[in-house]
Amino acid sequence: MKLVLLAALAALLALPALARAALPESGAVQSGVDFIRTTQQDDGGFGGFGPGQSMDAIYAIRAAGLNPIAVCANAGAASTGAIDPLKAMADYCEAEGIWLHVDGAYGGFAVICDEGKQALRGIERADSIGLDAHKWFFQPYQAGCLLVKDVSTLEKAF
Repeated sequence: MKLVLLAALAALLALPALARAALPESGAVQSGVDFIRTTQQDDGGFGGFGPGQSMDAIYAIRAAGLNPIAVCANAGAASTGAIDPLKAMADYCEAEGIWLHVDGAYGGFAVICDEGKQALRGIERADSIGLDAHKWFFQPYQAGCLLVKDVSTLEKAF
């Protein structure tokens, strides 16, 4: 069965690392399996997931005989500021056993203020979160990181 990673158009991904972390024993990255699907914009043109859109896409992916292994959600996309419905996506991914990665490289640090905490509600439930400190904290060098809920996931990936 083909593996599928679902991402909104605005998502910026480190796909090979995420795929290795989500399914380290699958060989998906090494075998060159085409596992990326993007959604159509349904969010007013910002490039994120519209309400319920990721869930609808997962139903369609499964109906096509494919196996959704991960969803990549936006937490403030760099190009548009798109924020996906993180709480609803976390609820769904948890219930379905699908890895939830949140791309917070640009907007994830908004959680340091009250408005950001409200907008990014649900980010704390992600299986992994990508962050780039140099973007919001104006560092003169690149400083990215990947946070994971369970550190043993990273150990299994390599």
